[in-house]
Amino acid sequence: MELVLSLYSGIGMFDAVFKNAGFCVVSAGDIKDGQHHNITKFQGIKGKFEGILITSPCQEFSKANRLPNYDLGCAYITEAIRIIFECAPDWCIFENVEGFPDVHIFGYAAQRFFLNDSHVGGIQDRNRKFQFLYKSGNCLRLQRQIPKNGIGIVSCVTTRASISVPEMSRIQGFSNLQLIGYCIEGAKRAIGNGVSFATGRAIAWAIRNRNRETPGINHRLCACGCGEAIESPIQVSKFATCRKRIERMRKNPNKALFYCPQCEDGLVNSGMFGMVNCQCVSYRILVRNLYTPNLLKLE
Repeated sequence: MELVLSLYSGIGMFDAVFKNAGFCVVSAGDIKDGQHHNITKFQGIKGKFEGILITSPCQEFSKANRLPNYDLGCAYITEAIRIIFECAPDWCIFENVEGFPDVHIFGYAAQRFFLNDSHVGGIQDRNRKFQFLYKSGNCLRLQRQIPKNGIGIVSCVTTRASISVPEMSRIQGFSNLQLIGYCIEGAKRAIGNGVSFATGRAIAWAIRNRNRETPGINHRLCACGCGEAIESPIQVSKFATCRKRIERMRKNPNKALFYCPQCEDGLVNSGMFGMVNCQCVSYRILVRNLYTPNLLKLE
């Protein structure tokens, strides 16, 4: 059984799915400020955890937030990166909204993709961005099944949904979710910010089975970041829409956060966060120029 550390667990929806898939999950804390489960006070232990789950608060990167505090959003990520370096897991995975920045960590290859709840057995049109960072082994292979004509698919659950708490839980895939001590508004916020059961299950099983060899299967991914596998050794993208997405990414690179342990400040910001001078200029330029580091191994 793999021991996994969870950061910013919330009410533990992502944790519960991984436990259901056979992982042993422990929580490092939920919030950055205050005394209750203060994640800044957590000190990682090297070599104890196989992986780390990171579901940091998404409000600062959400399209619905008209006055985002990017400094606060980056502060959450910085704490996660600190713990990753302290624990040195074999893999870690970031889950967040579509506007979440790309995270580049020295020593880890990165696989980035979007995953919709309705494409992996869920019933809602809920798209989330995932970043799977790993030191060794294979990238993730996701089993998708897009519903025809969107039959039976409901709108994405949000923290301001007008439906009841039990209905929100059902749509998220947790029919028996109990939130004792929460007011209605607090319960909706907790459930709306959580990871759906179907999405979490697809990720958990993909991680658990990623190193199981399958004859004739190539573990290369589409360069656009859609997460689709490609079989041809000379093929770069999966579909025509993927090629268009790659071109857009070249012209308008996504905002990104680079981390280099050799720098005094450590965190190097780019894109919408501005650029900070870094001692490791060559490393920064290398990563910035890679618009699709799906299989890149930085050592």
